[in-house]
Amino acid sequence: MKVTVLFLGLVALLSGCTATATVRKAPKADLAALRHLFVEHRLNDNHQLDELIVGELRGLGYEATSGPLTMMPPDTDAFVTYEDTWTFDFTTHMIAFTLNVTDNRKQQAMAEGSYSRPSVTHMAPAEMIHLTVLKVFRGG
Repeated sequence: MKVTVLFLGLVALLSGCTATATVRKAPKADLAALRHLFVEHRLNDNHQLDELIVGELRGLGYEATSGPLTMMPPDTDAFVTYEDTWTFDFTTHMIAFTLNVTDNRKQQAMAEGSYSRPSVTHMAPAEMIHLTVLKVFRGG
C-alpha cells in the first residue's frame, strides 16, 4: 500500500513537469503558400525574440523580416505576432511562448501555436521558438 501511494505521488509530481505544445489552424489556411512574412517587433521585447523567429522562418524557406508594424512591407503575405512569458527562480527564463500568424490582406487569423514548460525545467528561448515555429509551419 505504501509503495502504491509513493508511486502515485511520484507520478503526480512528474506529470506537472511536462511541456505542452498546441497548434490551431484556420480550416483553409495554407501556410505553405506564404512567401513574405513580417514579424512584429514588440517594444517590451528585451530578448530579440523577433530576430530568433525571423531566423527560424528563413530556415524554413520564407522571406522574413521584422520591425514595428508601421514598417511592414506592402508585399507581406502574413504577419506574425508573439507573446512570451518569463519567470524568475534564481535565474530569469521563458516558460511560455505563443505565436500568431495573420493573413495581411484579409486580416484574418491563420494559425496559432503555443509552447509552455513549467518553471522547474529550463529551456533556452531559441529552442522554445524553434519548436513552436516548426509545429505551426510544418506540423512537426
